[in-house]
Amino acid sequence: MNILHILPICLLLSHCMTSQKGQTQSVKKYGAKGNGLHDDTEAIQAAIDKNETVFLPKGVYLVNHLVVGDNKRIYTEGYETVLKQNPNHARLAHYDVDKSLIWVKGSYVFLDYLTCEGNIEAYGGEQNHAVLLLPDTKNISNVHIKGLKIKNMRGDGLCIGNTHFFCSDIKAENLTIQNVYRNGVSVTSGHDILLSNIDVRQSGLGGIDLEGEGNTDMPFENIQIEKALVGNLSVSGMNQKLTNVTIKDVHIDGTLKGSTPSYKYMNPSGIIIEKAENVQFTDIILENLPEFAIYAGDVDTKQAFLSRNIIFNNVKIRKSSLTETRYNAYICVMGFTDLTLNNLTADLEKDKTLFLGKTETFKGTQQVILNKAEVRGGKNLAQRCQLVGKNLVIDTEGGCLTEMTAPSIVEDSDIKCQRLTDKVADKPKTKIPASYSTQKRSLTVDKTDFKNCTVVERE
Repeated sequence: MNILHILPICLLLSHCMTSQKGQTQSVKKYGAKGNGLHDDTEAIQAAIDKNETVFLPKGVYLVNHLVVGDNKRIYTEGYETVLKQNPNHARLAHYDVDKSLIWVKGSYVFLDYLTCEGNIEAYGGEQNHAVLLLPDTKNISNVHIKGLKIKNMRGDGLCIGNTHFFCSDIKAENLTIQNVYRNGVSVTSGHDILLSNIDVRQSGLGGIDLEGEGNTDMPFENIQIEKALVGNLSVSGMNQKLTNVTIKDVHIDGTLKGSTPSYKYMNPSGIIIEKAENVQFTDIILENLPEFAIYAGDVDTKQAFLSRNIIFNNVKIRKSSLTETRYNAYICVMGFTDLTLNNLTADLEKDKTLFLGKTETFKGTQQVILNKAEVRGGKNLAQRCQLVGKNLVIDTEGGCLTEMTAPSIVEDSDIKCQRLTDKVADKPKTKIPASYSTQKRSLTVDKTDFKNCTVVERE
């Protein structure tokens, strides 16, 4: 056992009178067997109810459903302590909190390193979560989940949900999640939430899903994600506006999507952004995605709410063979007012576009700010949007800018393409003098300014 696990256990056992409701107790005292055969639900629940600090020695504990209220600390012997969903537990056909393996409904809760194992094939429905944080009579706060190994759950690995109340000051770290029917981690409302060191493989719906499902007046803000490997990631306000999100050091690999058995549908994009504001991504890798690497679609057009102030720093798009053919684009900007990317590298497939907006619905609102980028291959750099670019190295097989909705500006850049902008039907294509291929010069083509750029137009 890791020394980091031993020390807190030793300290707790040597100070066993710290619990206000009694001594720190092992669940074995209440009759739990931990042999993988005996139903330990009642014994573990009794230990939790009667003590503020509970110890689960290593073993396999068959349980139906555990409820954790206020001021509870559960320590273990690391991932060798296993809570296994009882195969005889009632199958689920609809949403019901008592089908989650652990339901945290209280504040000031600590969960130590722990393994949770479900019955993904035997159960029905989609709400058998491993750990559910769901307030039922009041808001809950200050919950710390130190480490979880989760597999084969017929729901989410970790679900941070809402009723008429919400969660705040939540920290969940060191989550290894494999083969869950829905999301690896989902958050539907709340504020001041940290998700750190997350590894999700075989998620039927999403790797990490921030999706506002609370009342419109509920907070959904100040969420931080650090160090994650997932198949996809959603940042979506839905019923609420999602604000102030920071996402850092995330690797998105489309080959990690898909559960066994499979979910009824799967989102094919890498990063989905809808109804969100003030979101910053840093150090992002996107690969092996069947549709968009980054997507924001026609959302909430009646209220005219588009995602605002979305910033990406240090982004790599690689090994992405887009099988979706309707749009043929890597980054959809239909649902942004402004999108900033700083330091982007992208290798595009033939006949694909990097940035794609929409001509009519969001005309004049889809501005892409691109600072320092290397983009190679593809049909176009940008289409149906407005581009403000600086320090770019562009080498496309077709055009640079196509059907743009507003005049663009490109500065201090090196461009190789067949044409800078669209060929206009009533006049010949603008011929770029050969001198522009060797010296940085400025010119205006079809109302778009290229300032201090070298340009090589291929035949």
